[in-house]
Amino acid sequence: MNTEKLSELVSKVTSWAEDRNLVEGSTILDQKMKLIQELGELSDSICKGKDATDDIGDNIVVLIIMCAQASIDAVNSIEVAHKQQAFMSKYECDRSTKAGADVYLRRLAKICAFRPTFHEISAAIRGLLALCRSMNLDPVECLEHSYNEIKDRKGRMIDGVFVKEQDL
Repeated sequence: MNTEKLSELVSKVTSWAEDRNLVEGSTILDQKMKLIQELGELSDSICKGKDATDDIGDNIVVLIIMCAQASIDAVNSIEVAHKQQAFMSKYECDRSTKAGADVYLRRLAKICAFRPTFHEISAAIRGLLALCRSMNLDPVECLEHSYNEIKDRKGRMIDGVFVKEQDL
């Protein structure tokens, strides 16, 4: 994993989110709902056999925003998850895409049920990394793709949710 590029992207995503008032102007619950929405899009791509690069990147973006809201170091969380993945069982890492998605979904359930902690965010990211591995995708490249899609996006906050300008 390219840690330097990861750090740069996390910083850019965090700044992007702060500039749009997503960190202070939305709640953890708002971001949980956004994460569930992004998970649905990821699931749709997996079920249809489509490229999931953007969907995985979007999930990482929301997790980074949640880290900022909970004062969790997102880069450290991702790095810890990456290191821990080396100790994951072969079953968790080298299996079908749908099974990899299931690992991620189970870990996301803990984040959605409670206030996210460093441990739970890292566990969710570890599941997402396992999914990336099963799909032969680089999570940093997925994040870069999503950041490039959103970096110039304009919109406004409505009830704690950022709504794209084109959807207003």
